[in-house]
Amino acid sequence: MWLKWLGCMMILATCVMLGRQKGRILGRREEELQDFLQFCHSMETEISYGQTPLAQIFSQWGSRLSTPVGEIVAETGRRLSEQSGATLPVIWQGVLAAFMPRLALQQEDLVVVKTIGNELGLTYSGEQLKKLQLIEVRLQEQIRVSHEERLKMEKVWQALGWCGGMMLVLILM
Repeated sequence: MWLKWLGCMMILATCVMLGRQKGRILGRREEELQDFLQFCHSMETEISYGQTPLAQIFSQWGSRLSTPVGEIVAETGRRLSEQSGATLPVIWQGVLAAFMPRLALQQEDLVVVKTIGNELGLTYSGEQLKKLQLIEVRLQEQIRVSHEERLKMEKVWQALGWCGGMMLVLILM
């Protein structure tokens, strides 16, 4: 009898953990977008005042940002430093593709994030600043959307975990 109860508790605990995990993913999406926004702000400052090479900017900021965004930025800086002949847009797309499974971003977020690497280093600094400002506005909009979605759906997923677990326990008893 006690094995039956132990099994029910394990099923319920697993379902609750799955619901909470899905809720955490919604929070991670917002954090990752914030990191990309912070990186865009830093790029804007460096382009305006620093005249620092892109490889150096990416390498420096890779260690300042949280994982996985920091790793994406650092890897891009490392590949730029290797002087492989590849352009920043090609490197950025490749690094994003490699890190895609670890990101909590949705497809519409990725469209905005991909434009970061596409717009840097190809034109004069004034044009790059304008494009970065546009990307920042788009990122802020995505952050707003992800925040609203997190507020709305985080508790739903947690409750769904509880309810799903309870239903499984009732069905199996």
